Amino acid sequence: MDFKSLEMLPVISCSLHSMLAPAIAIIKYYMPYSRITYIMTDGASLPISMSNSIRDLKNKKLIDNTITYGHAFGGDFEAINIYTALIGAKEVCNADVIIVGMGPGIVGTGTKYGFTGLEQGTIVDAINTLGGYSIAIPRISFADKRKRHYGLSHHSITTFTKITKTKTTIVFPDIKD
Repeated sequence: MDFKSLEMLPVISCSLHSMLAPAIAIIKYYMPYSRITYIMTDGASLPISMSNSIRDLKNKKLIDNTITYGHAFGGDFEAINIYTALIGAKEVCNADVIIVGMGPGIVGTGTKYGFTGLEQGTIVDAINTLGGYSIAIPRISFADKRKRHYGLSHHSITTFTKITKTKTTIVFPDIKD
C-alpha cells in the first residue's frame, strides 16, 4: 500500500464516548450517504462490545466499520496505534468521515492532567500529521454539578491549551438562553 496522506479527509475527535451518536446524527443529516468509520482508542473501556452505542449505531447502519487499536479490541479491524488506525480507516474502509474516541468508561482523578481524555490532544496531532482535517468535539455540560465540568470542562481546556500542539477546528453548540 502506498499511503500518501489523509488528504484533508474529515476526522472528528470526541472528548467523550457519549458524543459519538450526536456527531454521527449530524454527519448523516448533512451527508446521508457518507461512509463512517469509528476508531475506538484504548483510553477507556477496552472491548468495543462494552459499548451499547456502537452496537446500536452498527445495527442501524450508521457506522460502516469500526477499528480498535492499542489495548482496545473487538473492532471490525485491529490496528497497532492511532496512525495505523487512521490509515486503515482511509485505505481499507474507504471512509468519507472518521470519528475517533475512547470507549465508555473514562477514567479521571479530578486533577489537571489525571484523565484519559488527554489523549484527544495527541489524536488531533496525529490527524494533522497524516494530513487530515481535524475537528474536535469538546466536553461541555450545563447539567454536571461539579464546577470543573460545568460549561466548557477543564478537560477540554487542558487538552486544547496544554496538550495539543497543532491546530484543530473546535465545534461548539449554538446555545441560546
